[in-house]
Amino acid sequence: MIDYNKFILTPEEQKVFEKFKNSNRAKMNANEFELLFLKGLVEGIYSSGWVNLSRVGKELRTFQKNELSRIKKENTRYYFTTAIAVLALILSLVSLFIKS
Repeated sequence: MIDYNKFILTPEEQKVFEKFKNSNRAKMNANEFELLFLKGLVEGIYSSGWVNLSRVGKELRTFQKNELSRIKKENTRYYFTTAIAVLALILSLVSLFIKS
């Protein structure tokens, strides 16, 4: 089994891989095919321009979607708790100035 945490795509490879964001099949040129084929993300032989995602590619796409979801969830928690802390600080400063 592949550890997708260690599966690194270059920015160029990631841009090409995003063509498969909503489908297991995408149209690409020969250079793009070669980029992903060397990583094992697509299968078959390039001929018509339409390329199918391999099992590894499907698993990587799922992993990336799950990671993005997890990061968004963590960021939401961070923003929420930070907002509460800032409001508490403002409230305490206001109450200090009112008492003075």
